[in-house]
Amino acid sequence: MSSALGKARPLWLATVTVFTVTGCANPGGLQQSGTTENASGQGELNIFESTFANPDPCANSSRNTGIAVGVGIGAILGAVIAPKNKVAAAAIAAAAGGIAGGLVGHAVDGRRCALSKIAAKHDLTYAAAPLEVRAADTGKTEQIGSSFTIVDTTRHTQFETGSAELTPDAKIYFAEIAEQYRTSTRVAEASGDADKAAAANAKILLIGHTDDTGNSELNADLSERRARMVAKLFSEHGVTAENAFYQGAGETLPIADNRTEEGRAQNRRVEIVDLAGARPDILQSYASSLVPKYQYYRSSPSQADDTRVQAASVKPAQTQTAAAQKLARPKKAQTTTTRIATASAGSASPVEAGPAVPVATVPGAMSDSIDFGWRETMPAAIGLRFASAPAAPSFSLVSKAVADEAPVSKSCMNDRPRVSHAMKSVADDRAVPVRDHVQNLYGSSWGATLNGQYLALKDVSVLRNGSTAGSKPTLLVWKDYQQNGGLAGPAQVRLSPEVNAYAVDGGVLYRVFVNNAGVFDCADIIFANGKATAGELVRHKSSQYFTVEYVPVIART
Repeated sequence: MSSALGKARPLWLATVTVFTVTGCANPGGLQQSGTTENASGQGELNIFESTFANPDPCANSSRNTGIAVGVGIGAILGAVIAPKNKVAAAAIAAAAGGIAGGLVGHAVDGRRCALSKIAAKHDLTYAAAPLEVRAADTGKTEQIGSSFTIVDTTRHTQFETGSAELTPDAKIYFAEIAEQYRTSTRVAEASGDADKAAAANAKILLIGHTDDTGNSELNADLSERRARMVAKLFSEHGVTAENAFYQGAGETLPIADNRTEEGRAQNRRVEIVDLAGARPDILQSYASSLVPKYQYYRSSPSQADDTRVQAASVKPAQTQTAAAQKLARPKKAQTTTTRIATASAGSASPVEAGPAVPVATVPGAMSDSIDFGWRETMPAAIGLRFASAPAAPSFSLVSKAVADEAPVSKSCMNDRPRVSHAMKSVADDRAVPVRDHVQNLYGSSWGATLNGQYLALKDVSVLRNGSTAGSKPTLLVWKDYQQNGGLAGPAQVRLSPEVNAYAVDGGVLYRVFVNNAGVFDCADIIFANGKATAGELVRHKSSQYFTVEYVPVIART
């Protein structure tokens, strides 16, 4: 036993040595500045907590975590590389790995500590969290950046009301915050060519967030203008324009309950996402891996009580483009029997399907709209069967603050569009291309025949997280297409509806909001394993509700 301990001593010495690096840490969670105790006041913390999970923003948690990971990986690699003297090699490699991991954590800690001091100086309410990358093959995580968020309060509003103009106080503290991300300073502090290259390419993403009150598209527009304003300020304070990005997320990524004023205030915020530059696609991976907290989404009342203005009739479509004419041959007409949803929106797993409930078609009841083979149904019967818990992505960049599972409205009739804009570069204001999508949902076209009409969705896109829809699709309808020359002629209806996407168990719920009295109100489609597995169109007229099954097939990718 003593011999084994003696052989292990170099590894222990190396571990102790690398722990002498100093720094600050991630505080985690929403904090009001000035309320966090320092290390000397944390008598309740045990040794592990004070070393790795200390709530003090100027503790060494990130540094120590980096060291521990570096030591472990380095020791294993050293033992493998030098099998003849595994103990000595492991000790040397552990020291090197620990130093490297410590330096990475040290940089994160130092910035977090400085930011917490700026927050205290200006009496700001903020939240900070590490960002981790999870490998699909091993499931292990590695910290690759951080998120620092300034939250609106009654004491400190960041922008003038309804404007993207920063308040005088906000200009001051955002300028001080921006200095902590100055590219030249980060490069100077880095050690080694690889670390300096990573520091030079570190990406800073400014995200504007709102609560869910008001028009969603206007909220997204305003949040984008505000994020751009702060991103420009960061660029003026030394973050190279090529590394600075902004996004208007609007109401799509809440962190608190929108049902309360306190929660809505927390959702009105500017988030600073700092991503290490080692991976060239780190920004795109981050964008395609975010999963919203659905439990903070508020359902809309049934559209029977909705006051949204709907078009009285369908306007003729413009000349059909060549791309739209490439849709595949129409699918055989779908059955018009509506399946009844027997699972609640928050159920953990799908409920076995009961028998389909046939409801007689009501002739003439929908004479003012396109006849897709509507069948009258009860409001409680509207909705598809799905388990609302999102499936875990194989690769994710997630904040520790992100919730795990959340409910999704069972029916599109109790939902509304939630608009978010794409990430854009400060250098040229162009959208950042993101090509990591759900299988067969990257600009693809889908269509099916319904009672002699051909209904198609063109340019359907959903990012890999299953929760972010791409650009608006184009909805096309060829009325009585067989009698009118099939798909060779122009579509009689061409619309550009808003869409939501939700990660559900085993697939994606794609929700289309048409809100046109001459077509229909909304549609739900579930995509799984590269194909549509269920779907439903919904329309209401006065107190009556009508549905029809719609399961399109892919026509073009």
